[in-house]
Amino acid sequence: MKKAKAVCLIAVLMLVLTRFSYAEEITSDSPSCGVCQGAESQNFGKSAPGKIGRGLVNTGLGWTNLLAQPIQAGSSGGNVFTGIGKGLWMTVVRTLQGVTEFGLFWLPPGPEESLKYCALGDLGITGR
Repeated sequence: MKKAKAVCLIAVLMLVLTRFSYAEEITSDSPSCGVCQGAESQNFGKSAPGKIGRGLVNTGLGWTNLLAQPIQAGSSGGNVFTGIGKGLWMTVVRTLQGVTEFGLFWLPPGPEESLKYCALGDLGITGR
């Protein structure tokens, strides 16, 4: 059973990481996150693995908003309690967004992606 799980994990990682080999011009309105860039591509070969990756990131890291939002609110001079409330809300939003995006990765890319952001941007790792 463990061997089957390991094989599945490796297969998913291979699908997700292959899109990094595509060269694409990055403009100022492009996402600065490689995961988001792939998920928002109009090419299905890049968007499907990107949506899987961003879905896994949001599902796995959605809880980090519980810490990131109060810290951002306090460091910017805002109300920490407002940050805690926003952190609770964003935890639910990012986790549900991740589950939705992971479950619906097989849909072809639309003209406008409604699920644009990820937990990495909430943490300040990317410029989103």
